[in-house]
Amino acid sequence: MQIEYFTPEGAARELRCREELRRVVERYWDGQTCGRPPIPSVNNIAFLNRQVATFRYEDAVFFLMARRAGLHPVWFEYTGDKAVSCSPFKMSLLTPHLCDGRGRRNGLCLSRRKLAHIGECEGKPLSTIVARDGTSLLSWHHAQLERMVPGATYADATPWLQKIGNAWAYYELALSIYVAHGVLFEDYHGGESGTKLDSFTVQVFEPAWEAVRRRFGVSPLIVRLPWGPGFDCYPNNQAWRDHGIIPAELL
Repeated sequence: MQIEYFTPEGAARELRCREELRRVVERYWDGQTCGRPPIPSVNNIAFLNRQVATFRYEDAVFFLMARRAGLHPVWFEYTGDKAVSCSPFKMSLLTPHLCDGRGRRNGLCLSRRKLAHIGECEGKPLSTIVARDGTSLLSWHHAQLERMVPGATYADATPWLQKIGNAWAYYELALSIYVAHGVLFEDYHGGESGTKLDSFTVQVFEPAWEAVRRRFGVSPLIVRLPWGPGFDCYPNNQAWRDHGIIPAELL
């Protein structure tokens, strides 16, 4: 199946042209038992969907691309999802690698922070995990985001998603958000998960994408989010633009 990815600027222009479609999508939501998703009350939204809103270099790339296109970055969480060792992103939440930039030989200056151990967290909802210092896992990551992007906008879609069910059940509804209410930044054909994503892409994402396109007559607005070395690390200071990890053309 040929999936349509938009450029950031193209998606932003298309979003502004779809204002009339919003009412059509909202009538669709109102006919569902889950109702409308908890979309923040801001205009021209760019969404990054991750289980926990935080700030890695991947988030920095999302933030810069969205802002350059005139979009308002919003982190959309699913904190009720469970911790599993097979997910690189969830493992990075538990044991983040902090980066202070590059050293004399251009290597990354990294330190590891052990917030929680996967052996104690496997299968637990992320929202219930307590870090070793006694604070919640969520509070550490939200503080990381706020430190790097003061005033950042994020929202938890957990109650809405849990009313629907598993990904096979909710993905068409989830993708309908990006018909006229915002632009999704994601890569369903690569990114951090690489080939591990293939079965999900074919079995869940692509049928849902096609169902949304048929229902509303347009493709969901999705921008391919780049992935590169070091994007899974967390900036350890606010000079993240100068750490030599984000490609120069995005700065």
